[in-house]
Amino acid sequence: MMKSGFLSDSVNVSTPTVALSAQTERVDAIAGELQLEKMRLMMKRASLILLLGLSASSFLAAQEFTGRVSDPTGAVLARVAVTAHNLDTNLDTPTVTTASGTIPSPI
Repeated sequence: MMKSGFLSDSVNVSTPTVALSAQTERVDAIAGELQLEKMRLMMKRASLILLLGLSASSFLAAQEFTGRVSDPTGAVLARVAVTAHNLDTNLDTPTVTTASGTIPSPI
């Protein structure tokens, strides 16, 4: 008797529904855990960025420069534009002197 390329006996290749359902639930649980961990990591990063931003702004706000602007004769110069240049950061901060010729602080 000659057989074709197919099996003559029937073979059950289907996975039991219960096992497949349990695997699907486990995959969904793992996916949920990964999503939660991803959100935690994003929150940690956001907190770190916020903390660094606040630290930088408090450092910059703490910088003070005081002085009085006067001409060569010693007379104060009121309401004149001055620019403070930070050599470390290479940033310029423009301001205007007060009526008494002092530089407002902090600038």
